[in-house]
Amino acid sequence: PSPMAPAARKADTGRMETSKKPDRPLFVAGLTVVVLVLVAILVIVFRPAPVEYDPATPEGTVQTYVRAVLDRDNDAAAALMVDEPECKPDPYPRFGEESIRISLGKVEIDGDRATVEVRITTSGGNAPFDRYEWTEEDRFFLDREAGVWRIDTAPWRFMICQEGI
Repeated sequence: PSPMAPAARKADTGRMETSKKPDRPLFVAGLTVVVLVLVAILVIVFRPAPVEYDPATPEGTVQTYVRAVLDRDNDAAAALMVDEPECKPDPYPRFGEESIRISLGKVEIDGDRATVEVRITTSGGNAPFDRYEWTEEDRFFLDREAGVWRIDTAPWRFMICQEGI
């Protein structure tokens, strides 16, 4: 054997060891991405569906009315109101870049009158330090006309006129 043979063997062995050594930071980063994607998929798949109330109930009437107002469909919203709603045009824009979330609360029915309590959460803003959110509690007042629930009075954020705003 020549004196070069042991050095060559040592170099080959060194290369073999480095090629078998896993790249741990890359593996951890890849595993993290896979876990985040799986969590996102699980959140989307198992997110509870929004509750759909029977439109023949006070809470269903409020839900349908709020959707119409948020969709800026004043005709559909007006169809759910008493014949002659009393309202004043709102001098402020109802909705801009804001996000509105409504939670229905207690429902009280007294004959042909009903009250539906709501929690209205408004949020918006552009940057992480420019975000805002506030919550207010209010009520919808309804009357039953010919067996159909109609909105008599809505919270100011959801008030419309027959002609629209």
